Amino acid sequence: MDYEDFVEGIKPKTENGTVSYEVEDGIFKKICEEGQSHLNRGSHFIKEENRVSVSQAVHNDIDEAINSFLKDIPKEGIYIPSVRNPSKMFLVYKEGGSLYAKGDGRSYPIRMKSVRAGEYDYRHQSYEPAVGQYIRKHYLSITDSPHIVEKTVWNEETRSSENYVLIIDEINRGNVSKIFGELITLLEADKRIGGDHPIRVTLPYSKESFGVPSNLYIIGTMNTTDRSVGNIDYAVRRRFAFATLKADRELVEQNSILEAVTLFDAVESFIKKHQIDMDFEDLMVGHSYFFAKDEYELELKWQYEILPLLNEYIKDGIVNAKPIGSDMTIADFVGEWHPASAQ
Repeated sequence: MDYEDFVEGIKPKTENGTVSYEVEDGIFKKICEEGQSHLNRGSHFIKEENRVSVSQAVHNDIDEAINSFLKDIPKEGIYIPSVRNPSKMFLVYKEGGSLYAKGDGRSYPIRMKSVRAGEYDYRHQSYEPAVGQYIRKHYLSITDSPHIVEKTVWNEETRSSENYVLIIDEINRGNVSKIFGELITLLEADKRIGGDHPIRVTLPYSKESFGVPSNLYIIGTMNTTDRSVGNIDYAVRRRFAFATLKADRELVEQNSILEAVTLFDAVESFIKKHQIDMDFEDLMVGHSYFFAKDEYELELKWQYEILPLLNEYIKDGIVNAKPIGSDMTIADFVGEWHPASAQ
């Protein structure tokens, strides 16, 4: 996976034999937008009786603000955040004296009457309220008209954030710095949307303003014995908290036969005796290797999973011992390395 798959990229589309290229969101961008839409916000369905409008006394101020806004719009247009999802941006531009919003590859006319009146309906058009909010925020004098802001806010219930979790299995298999790109900074807690110092970046393809919400949790799993963990540089490491899941003897007792527990102890004793430059917890064979419903299954796991892994440790020089012969049985290994037999 790369940045274009994970965040966003230009992908080919074929329709009626014609190939076109469109910006396509990746899984990380999608879950960030989904998470942000539920960040301390209620449903966007607004009941009719909850709609409010701006009074006539305000209209005069709004007209001045709208005129200033229209004069300031550059020829190429201006990007304004969406009301439904502030992480998404759409382009507002003038054409033939009219105002348009461009989003999702299509253009929509903006009715200045709706922008001016403040009578917005989220169920039908989100561009007009976004333009209205932008104008009020940047062009309306809050000091002169302190009631404006209150009048342009919708009555919607606030609820607790819904948390989202993105699990990246074998995270060390990819070039994490390259996959996240410039977004690696946004993973820090205080840089998240909802954090103390929120940061947004402009994405390279869609040109949208993008941030990572504070209710998104990213869990990356890896096998620390795998030397490819070295691909994760310090810039990435300091943005994650590391927790080791140790091989659990009790789980072997609960999910396997007695002989598996004895083998677990023997493997533990062998590794502790011969380990060199890695922590024991990083080298110990995981408890799932020892799960077996009978002796036959345990023997298969020993011959084709546990024994080859131990020999791989020896070959790589992280365990200093002679190679274990493929003909060594569980009984032979336990007899040599089980703590009880050593006594």
